[in-house]
Amino acid sequence: MKPGDVSELIRTPRGYQILKLETMSTAQTMTLDQAREQISERVFTDKRRAEFQKYVEKLRAQAIIEWKNQDVRKAFEEGVKKQTAAPSL
Repeated sequence: MKPGDVSELIRTPRGYQILKLETMSTAQTMTLDQAREQISERVFTDKRRAEFQKYVEKLRAQAIIEWKNQDVRKAFEEGVKKQTAAPSL
């Protein structure tokens, strides 16, 4: 495909899709130093996120919460479920 081209109708497990190529860029190879920096940043971010999640779970386990409104409690519990079920980025 060239930029601006539209694909034929494509059947996928999620239904039918039509794709349009907006822009195209050439592949670029990073230097070792650039790649090392990106990799270390991602590893650090993933570790920091995991440690933060552990800390939040510890605080929640230690918290004493007295719910005055059951709707708020339900919304909180659903939010916690979604947060813990979400995959790491």
